[in-house]
Amino acid sequence: MLDGIGLMPMHAASPFQGDLPTLERLGIAAANSQTRADWVTRSIDARLGVEGLPQSGTGQTTILTGVNAAAKMGRHYGPWVSPSLKPILEHNILKRVADAGGTVRLANYYPPQYLEALQSGKTRLNAIATAALSAGARLEGLDGLGIAPMLRDPSGSANLPDVSAWARDFVESSATVTIFDQWWSDSVGHEMNLTEGRAFAQRLEVLCAALLEARAADTLFLVTSDHGNFEDLSVKTHTFNPVPLAAVGVGALEFASITDLTGIAPALTRALRLE
Repeated sequence: MLDGIGLMPMHAASPFQGDLPTLERLGIAAANSQTRADWVTRSIDARLGVEGLPQSGTGQTTILTGVNAAAKMGRHYGPWVSPSLKPILEHNILKRVADAGGTVRLANYYPPQYLEALQSGKTRLNAIATAALSAGARLEGLDGLGIAPMLRDPSGSANLPDVSAWARDFVESSATVTIFDQWWSDSVGHEMNLTEGRAFAQRLEVLCAALLEARAADTLFLVTSDHGNFEDLSVKTHTFNPVPLAAVGVGALEFASITDLTGIAPALTRALRLE
């Protein structure tokens, strides 16, 4: 899950400049529509027919449920899960995986200070983490898959450690669904720092390349975003731009007809044979 990455033509304030072959193949650095048996990329709508800038709360809830959460609320809302979104999110695709006997793992590293802030009420879980916990996942610390990489760690370091071992552990996870909820792209987008944005894009390139290389043939690698932001560092806010969708591997063709965020959960339901 890439938080806050949209699609637009190349421009001076784009962070997607330089050598980014993997992000280009996945349709993340630029719109790229492909349809093959094991490789589908699309540019899909995140506005959902609702006025206002798309937001994470409604966008992620829509991705996870197939319900147009923004239309249900009458507006885009985020970043958190509002009381109105909670009953919608209860029927998320991850919970359905667990109810069918599968397992879900959240691969993020949650540092002690984040867990303390969560316990004290200073911060809240987003929709991705809320759904994952409802499916039996946990917030993992240093003992989990998320020991690297955050792409931009909480201490502010811009360095990306060697991700090859992490990528291998990620794709070899025994869980039915393993999620990496990457939110730093949205943070970088709001900061409008072009130098950091381009460096971040290079780190994302390294991560995606490592995951694709380590991916087993019998798995599905799925990437999407909830709204635009990072792709245009000339503005501080989210954008109206479409977002990328990439499905690689088993079941990829289930995603070929998707036009907006509402199609992702139904396609994943078919790919996982939950129907």
